[in-house]
Amino acid sequence: MLWLTEVGLPVQPNSWEVIFARASERCRSLSFSVNITPHQLRHTFAVHMLAMLIQQRIRDAALPAGPIEGYRQILGDPLQQVQRLLGHASLATTYIYLDHIASRADTVDAAVEELLALLPSEHSL
Repeated sequence: MLWLTEVGLPVQPNSWEVIFARASERCRSLSFSVNITPHQLRHTFAVHMLAMLIQQRIRDAALPAGPIEGYRQILGDPLQQVQRLLGHASLATTYIYLDHIASRADTVDAAVEELLALLPSEHSL
């Protein structure tokens, strides 16, 4: 019910392909090379959500006990959250979004910088 038609009724799920196709066609008619689908929007949402969740997790994380535990602490929960949001039956399906997280590296880098700023400097020891 987030998206409504011109008469105020919810847009039917099968209408999204047509809506995106028409929008892409309008963009192309204005010389913008765009061809986007609802699934691409879902994919983009997942990548951005994963980046934000990783950023938050890095902020909250203490220094990890070891590489595997650190990976689980930093990435395990956000991946599971995105898995639940997207309705994936297997976490392995959600791992594909890690391949695209580089496009949001600025978000993750900022979180790492914030974490490093919290650590005591060598000069204060």
